[in-house]
Amino acid sequence: MISFNCPNCGKNVSTKDTAAGRRGKCPGCGVAVQVPALASDDDVLAALGEYDPPKPIEAVTADVGSEPPPRPEHPAPATEPTLAEIAAKPLTTSGRATASLIAGISGLLCFPAGVIAVVLGVLAIKEISDPTKAMKGKDIAVVGISCGCLGLLLALVALIMPNEIDDADSRLAKGNQRAKAESQPPKAESPPKVKTREEVLQPGFSMWDGSHKKLTTAIKDSMNDPSSYEHVETVYHDLGDYLIVKTTFRGKNAFGGVVKNWVKARVSVDGSVIQIIEQGP
Repeated sequence: MISFNCPNCGKNVSTKDTAAGRRGKCPGCGVAVQVPALASDDDVLAALGEYDPPKPIEAVTADVGSEPPPRPEHPAPATEPTLAEIAAKPLTTSGRATASLIAGISGLLCFPAGVIAVVLGVLAIKEISDPTKAMKGKDIAVVGISCGCLGLLLALVALIMPNEIDDADSRLAKGNQRAKAESQPPKAESPPKVKTREEVLQPGFSMWDGSHKKLTTAIKDSMNDPSSYEHVETVYHDLGDYLIVKTTFRGKNAFGGVVKNWVKARVSVDGSVIQIIEQGP
């Protein structure tokens, strides 16, 4: 029980501990008064005579002979509940605290609910801390805020972890490829391809009619009318270091008649004409 004297009329008032720190009407004068808080360590020491707490301004004023405030003739109308009503009123659980807990649990699975849980929890704690409101549920609000914060943390982790996992998988795959490449024996270099004899000699002959390119040029240079040149046949004998090429052709002579001739020449492997050996009609 809390016992104190009304600062207005001096009446001794007793009320339950649950009314500590609240305001209510004095049963003697009806004026709204503040119920003192529960006794502190200083109060206990003062009661034991081991501590002299500083006097309030009202007590100092009374010591110097000031008169107490006049007692009102009629009780002032009070809109606040009496001390007995405050002590008798049961504490109700804050609805915001309950909503914060529900939203916090939902926030473990749904990101927006976690934000709502934190906001409702803070409002509930502020509401419960008001001495004029007989409310409880601070622990519930704290649990709701904790669940909401945990849900926000899980949502943040869910956003970050996929990228980290992808990066780790990519690094692991690259490491496996590198290890696999290092474990395999080096590939033996294939020997350079050796050209056949035909592939070596082919550039010197025409793909169109099989004539020898440079021998044909030499024949045209010796003709009276190079434009009348007509290739008939070209054959060759491969003698290793050089070729013997014989080309048969038609062309106009000095009299304008078309005659058939042939030229035999010694030709190098790279296609150059080394020497005209013989020629005939």
